[in-house]
Amino acid sequence: MMIEKFTDGEMYHINGIVINGKITFICSFGYLNTCLAFQENKGVGEWMLAQNNPLHLRLVEFTEQLLDCMPTPPITTFHLEVFHTPQDEIVLCEIACRTSGGVVAPMIQATFGIEMDRYIARAQCGLIDDLPPVNETTELMGSYWFAPKHGILVSMPENIPFDWCVRYEMRGKLGHVYHGPTYSFDNYAIVVVKARTETELLQRIEYCISYVENATIWDSADISTTEQFVLHE
Repeated sequence: MMIEKFTDGEMYHINGIVINGKITFICSFGYLNTCLAFQENKGVGEWMLAQNNPLHLRLVEFTEQLLDCMPTPPITTFHLEVFHTPQDEIVLCEIACRTSGGVVAPMIQATFGIEMDRYIARAQCGLIDDLPPVNETTELMGSYWFAPKHGILVSMPENIPFDWCVRYEMRGKLGHVYHGPTYSFDNYAIVVVKARTETELLQRIEYCISYVENATIWDSADISTTEQFVLHE
């Protein structure tokens, strides 16, 4: 049996590398919506905090204290999730000795020049490479996963005409019947955006969300007949 207490607050995740028991690389992201947003038919995303953001510095300190008191492999990547409460407390959600999934690792590689899994695999073989200085980065990155609506996906944009949108994946199947999202990262499209500041990054993500959703057409008419056809074709 597991008993959990509800914690109110914004969610963040922290990702890094530990070499010989010391954190040698760390970066943090804030969530756009939460992993429960699919229950409200919403998508989910994340945005990278600047290295000089005071909250990022607090998250680094929290992570260091946490790893000091928990059994940690001497060489590993880690993915930590926390709550930042309305009372300005940082509360542990969960932590794992693994590289983050989704598009987090590619965003880290594009921003900092660190390929997390390759780096840690080499390090575990005794080949510990030098890490680039993280404070020299001039870009931040964020992503968004578009939750499917209720209805038939009729059309969606084939591309996004903004050079700061560095990745766009069409994952939806045209003509397919969807019943809304069924899990946290259920999606019909993904975008990855870059910017120079946190404010610009969040604005660009919101602009991309509006662009894709306004350009996507869903047929929300009675789908029962169409559904039977799609399921048996």
